[in-house]
Amino acid sequence: MDEALAAFKKAQQASPLVWDRNNMPEISLALGQCDKNSSGPGVSCMTSIKMSPQAQPLDRVVGFAKGASGEWIATID
Repeated sequence: MDEALAAFKKAQQASPLVWDRNNMPEISLALGQCDKNSSGPGVSCMTSIKMSPQAQPLDRVVGFAKGASGEWIATID
């Protein structure tokens, strides 16, 4: 779970759509059902993401795969 959260935070920080990178430590993520990704490597998981402790959870699919370094990488669509 910690690896999934770290991978998601790293992907969020790299996203050009994120405008407030100061709130990144507040993100929490819960993993739901995961299945093999049919369109690439790794798995796709249903997640519940909260951008802050007070925020409403957002349910979305996030992909996870191991990079060449062995570190988990998240793909956010």
